[in-house]
Amino acid sequence: MNKHGVVVHELGAGSYVGENGMLFGCPRLATVVAVTHVDAYMLAWGDLQQLFRLSGAFHAQVKQTSVLHT
Repeated sequence: MNKHGVVVHELGAGSYVGENGMLFGCPRLATVVAVTHVDAYMLAWGDLQQLFRLSGAFHAQVKQTSVLHT
């Protein structure tokens, strides 16, 4: 939602946010508001780097998503 209460984007199951900050070290670009129950998890920088090393496909997916979110 933007500051006027208009929904800008909706995410579904398996979605993630904050990838730009993690990939590029930039400040957050959005505030996320849940309108239904959400199970959310936080991933530390070192853990994300380990996942990237273990799965090139996951790394590529996160990079592609960050391009779509900018």
